[in-house]
Amino acid sequence: MRLRAASVVFVAVFLALFLGPLPAGAATPAVTGFTPASGPVGAKVVITGTGFSPKPVTVQFNGVTSASPKVNAAGTKITAFVPPFATSGPIRVYTATGQYADSAGPFTVTFGATLSPKVLFTGQKMRISGSAYPPYSDVSLSINGTTPLGGVATDANGNFSVVRTIPDIPPGQIQMLDLDCVSAVCDSAFLPFSLFSDWPQTRYHAGQSGFNDAEWRVDTGDVSTMHRRYDETGCCQATAPMVEKGGRLFLGSGFNNAGQLLVLKALANGGFLWSANFGRPVTGIAVEGDVAYAVTWDTLYAFDAKGVTNCNGGTCLPLWTAPLSSTAYPFPPVVAFGKVFVGEFGTQTLAVFDAAGITNCSGNPKACTPLWSVGFNWLHGPPAVSGGGRLFVSIRTNTGANKVAVYDEYGGFVTQSAALGAPSCRAPPCPSPRCPAERWPSPCGTQGTPPPPSTCWMR
Repeated sequence: MRLRAASVVFVAVFLALFLGPLPAGAATPAVTGFTPASGPVGAKVVITGTGFSPKPVTVQFNGVTSASPKVNAAGTKITAFVPPFATSGPIRVYTATGQYADSAGPFTVTFGATLSPKVLFTGQKMRISGSAYPPYSDVSLSINGTTPLGGVATDANGNFSVVRTIPDIPPGQIQMLDLDCVSAVCDSAFLPFSLFSDWPQTRYHAGQSGFNDAEWRVDTGDVSTMHRRYDETGCCQATAPMVEKGGRLFLGSGFNNAGQLLVLKALANGGFLWSANFGRPVTGIAVEGDVAYAVTWDTLYAFDAKGVTNCNGGTCLPLWTAPLSSTAYPFPPVVAFGKVFVGEFGTQTLAVFDAAGITNCSGNPKACTPLWSVGFNWLHGPPAVSGGGRLFVSIRTNTGANKVAVYDEYGGFVTQSAALGAPSCRAPPCPSPRCPAERWPSPCGTQGTPPPPSTCWMR
C-alpha cells in the first residue's frame, strides 16, 4: 500500500512539473457511447460523451489511430472513421492535454473494404483497405473485373491497406473496384468510384495535364445544352495550340511582325489575366510549374505564369529570353528534366536551355544561351521525352532515311532506330486568305526549301 501511494504521488509530481497545469476549464473526458456498434474499415462512427476539449482530439480504435476526427463546438460529439488495420476493441479518446477516456464496450470491426479518394483521374493514386478478411489470405484487385491492379495479402487479423495507381483506362462516372479472395473463401466486394479524364477545363486536380481526349461529363445527351461562356479577343489569329494549366488558358497568336501571348481564366466565366507582346508570331507554348514558356520565330521567352513577377497593369515582360537563329521557326517547346528543349524547324537544330534561367544566363534583362545543341539533316518535330532521361527525336538522315534518334538529357547520343516509313512532307491548307493558297510542294523524297514564314505552314 505504501509503495502504491508513493507511485501515485510520483506520477502527480511528474505531471505537474513536466506537463504543467491543465488549462482552465479543461474537463476530464468521458465516452458515454458510440454508434454504430460495429462496422468495417472506413465506416463512420459517431462518439458521444463529455469533455472532448481542448482540441484537437485523437481517436483510437483498439490502439489504431483514426485520421482527422471532427469534434463539435460543445465538445460532446466526435465523428471518426474506422482506420486501416483496426481490430475489435475499445474506442479511446485523447484530448490535447493528454487526458483520455475509453468506451465501456468494444467496437467490433467487421468484414468490408473501402477506397479513397472516390473521385480521381488516370495516373492518380488510390488507397484500398480491407478489414476482417480471412487471415493470411490473398485478395485480387481489379477495375470493372477487366483491368488488374495486382493482389495483396492480409495480415493475421485479415486486414490490409495498399496504394495503387490508376492505369490509363477510359473515364466513366461509375467505375467499380472489384476485390476477390484468391486463396480463401469470402464475399466479393464491389466499390464504386468516378474516373475523370484530363479534359475539359476546369482541372479537378493540380496534377491533371489536360491531354486526354474523352470526358464522361460531355456526351451526345448533353452537348446541346452547352453555350458560349465568354469571348476574349487577342491581337491576331491563333498561331499555336492552346495550353491549359493551373486554371489558366494560354493562347498564342500573331501575324508577320506582331505576336501575343494571351492568358485567360479557365474557370467560371473566364476573363483576362495578363498578356505579353512580341515582334513575331507565337509558334508554341509550354507551361511547367509557375513558368510559362513561349517561342516565336526567333526567340524563346520565359514568363511568370501567374502574371506577377515582371508584370504591370496586365502586361508582362519575360523573366528571361533565349535568342534563337533568325530563321529558327521553332516547334512548341518541351519542358522536362529541368530543361527546355526547342526544336528549330528552320535550322534543323535541337537547342536545350536551363528551365530555371540560371545556367548559361546573364545580363539585365537576362538572356540565356544553350546548355547544348545538336544539328540534324532534317528535323520532323519536337522531341518526345521519357522518365528515364531519354529524348526521342524524329529525323531524316543525309541518306534520306527517316529514323528516331535517341539522346540522353545531356546531349549524348544513345542509339537510333532502323529506317522508318516516310512522314508527310506537305503543310496543311492555308487557313487565311491573307496567306498564299498553295501547299508546300516538296515531295517526301527530297529536302525542299521551306515555305515563306507565315501561319500557313507552322505546325
